[in-house]
Amino acid sequence: MLRRELAFDGLQTSLKFAAYWLSGSQAMKAEFMRASVDCLNHITLYKVNGYAKRPPDAKHNYGYERYRNLVTFLPSALFFSSGMYNVVSQLDEIWTQAVQPVLTLTAPSLTVSAIQAIVLCSFREVYLFHKNLGDIQSFPNRHFLPQLYLKAHLAWRVLTKRHPTDPIQLIVVSENVTSVLGMSVPLISSFLAYFTGWNTLDQLGCILNGSVQIYLAWSIFWDNSQVLIGKSLSKVETLVRDKQQIKTMLEDRDEVAAIEELKSEYVAMREVKIAATVKYDLKEIAGNVLTELEPDIREASVDPFIQAEIRKLVEKSTGFTLTYTTEIIQNIENDVRTEFPYIVEIDLEQSKDNIIKEYAGLISLTSDEEEGPLQGKKT
Repeated sequence: MLRRELAFDGLQTSLKFAAYWLSGSQAMKAEFMRASVDCLNHITLYKVNGYAKRPPDAKHNYGYERYRNLVTFLPSALFFSSGMYNVVSQLDEIWTQAVQPVLTLTAPSLTVSAIQAIVLCSFREVYLFHKNLGDIQSFPNRHFLPQLYLKAHLAWRVLTKRHPTDPIQLIVVSENVTSVLGMSVPLISSFLAYFTGWNTLDQLGCILNGSVQIYLAWSIFWDNSQVLIGKSLSKVETLVRDKQQIKTMLEDRDEVAAIEELKSEYVAMREVKIAATVKYDLKEIAGNVLTELEPDIREASVDPFIQAEIRKLVEKSTGFTLTYTTEIIQNIENDVRTEFPYIVEIDLEQSKDNIIKEYAGLISLTSDEEEGPLQGKKT
């Protein structure tokens, strides 16, 4: 996606400059500035995209994925600056024209060359919109126009966070949508200003383009800053539903009595970390252990009384084991917090090496017998 954008950036920016130079349209100037910002952003994002894919190491145990979010502050700042310039400069000109009506501003000059440059830019923007949205979701067996409609709907879902994407894809799609709007505005406003002679229409087009850039800057900044500060699963309906389904999936296991706490945190735009406090069902676990040990109990003694006592000991030892392992973890956490007060959260889990090979898989698990509500779904 980024390589495709970079391949077109130089030609596209040149065409938009030519369209502005030939037409004199202020709305076209705003679009040329936005395209220039795009060109610089794509080079930066392309470099960071490879860096963010580096595997975890000693310096960054959880990987470099959040560098994607961090670097998006650059396009956000540039879009904001470009948008503010185009809005404020045109408002100032409109105000000056109102106070000093003697000054007259020429309407855009729509020569054949200017129209050709603007139309060529428009074709490119529609093509990139079509191809980049296709990278996110394909719509096979559809003609071009129906595909454009479906991809416009997909773009809306991406921009409103109803379709998960990584920060790079979000920025590119946002830029594509802005580009399509950015080319439509100067095309319409320049024609209207040319045929009516009202240059204010062209200036309003420039203000509209600048306003879209400001909104894009805020949207990029807000979404990525929330990820960097550790936002939990969003209020977006689909993600809240996922979180509730995760909780239900855990609680539906026979070995689980309750999920006392379920916390979530974005570690990247499309990656979420889940931490749950699980209360086990002692009777269920002890019952599963007894089912597996029943042949050994009967082999150890034929006396029903002794067998019953052994079963009580097994149930009691299961409770002791769960209690003891929980106390070990609590004790470790308390020791760490006492020694290192700056550590606010400790995530301990038992090593898989604790599994004794001879016992592995002997006791049946709920997930092996029943299909959970999210089986096969990754979150």
